[in-house]
Amino acid sequence: MNPDHLNLTGFLLNNTLLVERITEPGELEVYAGRHQHLRRPVTVQVIRAGTVHHAVWEEQVAAEARFLAQVVHPNVVHVYDVGMEDDGTIYVITEQIDGCPLDQILADRTYLEHAYALRVTREIARGIAAFHRLGLVSSELDPASVVVVNGPLVERDKPGAPWVKLLDLGVGCKVGTPRSGDVPSGEARRYLAPEAVRREPLTEQADIYSLGILLRDLLLGGMQGSNLVSGSSVERLVSGCTAPQPRDRPTSVLDFLDRLDTAEANWSFGAAIQSSLR
Repeated sequence: MNPDHLNLTGFLLNNTLLVERITEPGELEVYAGRHQHLRRPVTVQVIRAGTVHHAVWEEQVAAEARFLAQVVHPNVVHVYDVGMEDDGTIYVITEQIDGCPLDQILADRTYLEHAYALRVTREIARGIAAFHRLGLVSSELDPASVVVVNGPLVERDKPGAPWVKLLDLGVGCKVGTPRSGDVPSGEARRYLAPEAVRREPLTEQADIYSLGILLRDLLLGGMQGSNLVSGSSVERLVSGCTAPQPRDRPTSVLDFLDRLDTAEANWSFGAAIQSSLR
């Protein structure tokens, strides 16, 4: 591997050609690449040997990659490989994601139209459900861990294709065990369930709490607008998901999805009535 002050574009890393660096130089760099054997575009995260926090990165990045790699689902990024070169360079190779991070979309739009918000939330929930089926909990879901890859939000339309991909869900934990690692700071902490902050054993309801906060933010952002009507099915769903006690939240993501479908049906009916009265 070449010296750490040089761009690695053009180098071969475990059968993957690094085509273009797509982040600024730093301890963790991201490259667009092409896997020589699979003959497909990939994304490569690279942590160079000798960086100040190399040991921390080694443990964290490998754990996050292993957590994602346990699930194969249309709404979860596919991890192809994770490893370390002889010189200590750490790499994670995943499917290439061409889209826009959800936190960036929210920064540009403040909130989403009702139908878009429900569609995005539904696909995020389906991805999370795939982890729950394996007895795993993330507890670190937030807009920064979601990339919108299809649909009108990114001016791309592939009928039948998923709209979102989950790609950074932390190291996760098994149901019934506490989360590991530091408690996130800043905006990310707001999405963390109270029991996760207290480092109590977690259930699926920890992720359901995050889904509720996310749905509220998609509909309202920082505004007190009319997308979340008091007493509406969506408002009741958000309140239920964000209840302080896990036992008061939806019993599973499938329960959450059923309630989301009901909320969408009620909203569509109400919108049709309002339209007919104009």
